[in-house]
Amino acid sequence: YWIKKVNILSNNFIQKSKGGESMSEEFYREVKYKLELKKKTITWLSNMVGISVPYTIDILKGKRTPKERIEKIEYILKAEGII
Repeated sequence: YWIKKVNILSNNFIQKSKGGESMSEEFYREVKYKLELKKKTITWLSNMVGISVPYTIDILKGKRTPKERIEKIEYILKAEGII
C-alpha cells in the first residue's frame, strides 16, 4: 500500500529491485533538488524524521525500505509540497 502511495506522489520515480519496488537514485536527486528550492536540506529532513542523514539517503535511494520511516518521510515531503 505505502509503495503505491509513494509511487503516485513521486511521479513514478520508483524502480524495480530484487526485493520488490523501491525508491531510486533519481527520486533521491529529485527530492534533494526540491528541498533546495524550499531552502531545506537532507539534514533538515533527517532531523524531522529523527534518523541519521546516511539512513535517510539510503531510504530515498531505495537501499533500505522501513515502512514506518518511509511513511513519515512521505508525510513530511507532502506537507512541505515537495512531492
